[in-house]
Amino acid sequence: MYSFIEQYSIKVGKIDFENWNFASIDNEKLKSCYIINEIMNFEILNEVCSRLMDDLMKTKPETTLHCSQNGNFERLQCNEGSCYCADPATGQPLSTLVPSKLWDTLNCYNKTTMGSKYLRICDSRSNAYATIVKETQEHGSSPIALEAASCDPDGSYRPRQCRDNECHCNTKDDVIIPPYVTDRNSQQADNQNCFCARDKVIFNDLGRPLIYVCDGAGNYKSLQTIGATVVCVDFDGFPTSIAVPEAQRCQLACFQNQPECQETIFLKKFINS
Repeated sequence: MYSFIEQYSIKVGKIDFENWNFASIDNEKLKSCYIINEIMNFEILNEVCSRLMDDLMKTKPETTLHCSQNGNFERLQCNEGSCYCADPATGQPLSTLVPSKLWDTLNCYNKTTMGSKYLRICDSRSNAYATIVKETQEHGSSPIALEAASCDPDGSYRPRQCRDNECHCNTKDDVIIPPYVTDRNSQQADNQNCFCARDKVIFNDLGRPLIYVCDGAGNYKSLQTIGATVVCVDFDGFPTSIAVPEAQRCQLACFQNQPECQETIFLKKFINS
């Protein structure tokens, strides 16, 4: 699960930037997405890997396949003790399978980008937990009192991590992003995605301000103020309406249920009746 900037960085592969008038872009978020796309050179999104991983993790949590941030397969895959070079679009092997301890002998291995270990911080922890649980169940022992890490398909930590009675917004390296926290057993926690909190970190790393505002859970507020105008955005931070003067905010679907708007709607109906 990726935040707005991660999602938009993924989706910009479908945009013809060479023929796009960059100077005409008046949205700070889109400008930064353009910059991120230029720096990271994302491939076109197909999400085959991320969809597969979502399904596999429900039944085989010990799965260690890796997806790139654009939802495709990473070029080197290891799973169930074997490693191979994979087609990024389909995940199909492009090489012979080798034992996992020989993963760095594959021609798709890159020490600079892949490091010395295949498993990342999160999926290493998650895989260890799943293995312990599986072996415990096979031997008929009592369940262990540990908590599995929540990982994204690329092996990093998901934006929302829950411990004890609280859920926090975290970076990919599991560093808590203050001050976003929710009660684990609340509806607010169920709806918490932390996409806005994650994007604030990304913008900060780029040395650019994020003009949109997060709510207390680290999600994007559905109504955002830009100068003297307001606009509705979805949970990813994508605009879902045109920008209107703030005085006309009750015309926007994301704000019409507010008490002040209900009173206005009632008065209009009363006057017109």
